[in-house]
Amino acid sequence: NFYERLGQHQEAPVTGADFRIDKWVKQAVVVALRSVPGKAVMLNTPTRSRITPRMRARTISWLAGQDYDLITISAPRPGVWSLAGARPAASRIFLDTELTLTATSVPRVAGADEVIPVTAALAGPQELSGTEFLAELQMNHGTPLTMKLQEAAPGDSAASTPDARMGRFPPLHQEGEATLRISAQGKTFQRSIELPITITRPWYRVALPTSAAPDGPPISFQPDVKSHLQQVEGTINLQSAQGSLAGALINPAPGSEIIMSQPSGCQDTCRADLQLTATAPEGRSLVITSGPRPLAIPPAAPETTAAPDGKKISREKAQTSHTPAGTRKTKRRWLWLALSGIGLLIFVGAGLLFWLDGRGDREADGDEDADDTSGKGALRHQAQVDALLKEKAQLQTELAEKKRQADELAKEKADLQAELERSKTKSDGSSKSLEELEKRLDEAEKEAKGFQQEYMALYARSQEEKNAVKKD
Repeated sequence: NFYERLGQHQEAPVTGADFRIDKWVKQAVVVALRSVPGKAVMLNTPTRSRITPRMRARTISWLAGQDYDLITISAPRPGVWSLAGARPAASRIFLDTELTLTATSVPRVAGADEVIPVTAALAGPQELSGTEFLAELQMNHGTPLTMKLQEAAPGDSAASTPDARMGRFPPLHQEGEATLRISAQGKTFQRSIELPITITRPWYRVALPTSAAPDGPPISFQPDVKSHLQQVEGTINLQSAQGSLAGALINPAPGSEIIMSQPSGCQDTCRADLQLTATAPEGRSLVITSGPRPLAIPPAAPETTAAPDGKKISREKAQTSHTPAGTRKTKRRWLWLALSGIGLLIFVGAGLLFWLDGRGDREADGDEDADDTSGKGALRHQAQVDALLKEKAQLQTELAEKKRQADELAKEKADLQAELERSKTKSDGSSKSLEELEKRLDEAEKEAKGFQQEYMALYARSQEEKNAVKKD
């Protein structure tokens, strides 16, 4: 990660134990990790000669450690070199070369639902035809995704040069650290670079109904609170097991939620796919896709219908309507209708009797009220007033409880906002610490390089003094 953070260092990929050096390489730095600690790595040249740490050559400097060997080769011979006694997968070959591989439009930080674009090109002293460009994206040390980069379409503004190669990786839909490796392979040369990419929260989070809110929409896409996207537009498509059902063009406002209502004609498993183009806060273009996401649709009750006269029904419907299960359902339905009718008649008759009885009571009460207007009538009105007062007090109590709950929710909202502010401050501090660490790493590399040069100068001076002593 030390070299990855410093920039796009040119490398020669190690295949097996071999690596290729071409005529454009001015210097090669071999960082070889030993397969056996304490046992030095050996280097085989294209002429089959073997170089060890004990051998001294004018164009080779060797720094040996307990677990590694750092070999610097100046003006290396073109051809295939190889390592012996090293771990090839953990070894790196860095190049100082006139032929460089560069990558553009690759984001250093991307959302989990964001398409990752890759644009690569070679820059050298002459045109190189027949070069194959490959890109490999690995997430959290998992199985890598490999893609062959293609020529840019005519007029594509994303292409940095006419000879650029382009490709797009689908969204990873997970957070973590990813590594992008781009390689260019020709007949006589090989170049590769590695770029780190941090995958963060998705730009739009998929939300489905929960047990706390089962009546919510089947699916919604909620924007990240810190996204601040601009010029958002795209499509949302609905698919079922039989194929596409519907699609719509959308142009949501920045920061707004995208909600899909209950679709019609979707009786089985349906999936929604959101595809958007937008502009990030730093100005780069984004392609966002959620991928097919299943909708939470409550199952509908089965229905049976008979075919009209003179029309045919499908074989499946005919088989369904003549099965024993269908016959039993029909009998149960008729039995349920009959019982419902009997119950309805009983309910209507009882209601009529109660109505007649109440009417007689009201007439009797009217006669009594006519005889004594200040008697039972006044008591009855007082009882009604008391009942209304009790109901009013109960409603006021419930209203006070709702206000208390609203105050608690407002307090929780304020606490969450304060927590967000603290997290933002902490994130800003981490970013500044990372920048400071990168500066320190750069200074450490320069200091190490100066120390190496000083060491080589002291070594050369000591050799000269030894030679002078021998002559004397």
